[in-house]
Amino acid sequence: MGAFETPCTGKGIGVAVLDSGIDPAHPPFSGVQLTKRNFTTKGDDDQNGHENHCAGTI
Repeated sequence: MGAFETPCTGKGIGVAVLDSGIDPAHPPFSGVQLTKRNFTTKGDDDQNGHENHCAGTI
């Protein structure tokens, strides 16, 4: 897709991920500002690995 060749960095861009949680201690999120909101009765953190995959892709 050319993502590694683009001069665009994404700096200053905000993204929302609506999913069932995230593990903020996961290495790819080191140094990333995460603001979490829980709209469920379950915990905030990733329960099955799916959420980290989705957020990591973004």
